[in-house]
Amino acid sequence: MAQRKDVYLFALDKFSDPDSLDPLLADAPLEVDGEFMSGPTRFINHSCDPNMRIFARVGDHTDKHIHDLALFAIKDIQPNVELTFDYVDGHEEPHDPSTTKDMTPCLCGSDKCRGFLW
Repeated sequence: MAQRKDVYLFALDKFSDPDSLDPLLADAPLEVDGEFMSGPTRFINHSCDPNMRIFARVGDHTDKHIHDLALFAIKDIQPNVELTFDYVDGHEEPHDPSTTKDMTPCLCGSDKCRGFLW
């Protein structure tokens, strides 16, 4: 089903660690599904050379799986310039060229484009 439509999943995995002794951190991370209700990130596109970055903020509760996301500019953004962030936050894992056919191609067009989202 997900291959036939747009998917707006956003993993809240900043504080997840399956090897942690803390059961709150070892649990599977929560995901926000923005298909029917979402926040502003649904309207901010990906770029391998983004002008914004997402930072996590934990509130006054112990469950680190529930955290706020804040978008901050990481460079000056001129008027009428598209707001972008890196969907994988700059993580580059080496990939086997034979598997690239199954990866989601990146169409950001930046000079620093990795070629694939995930």
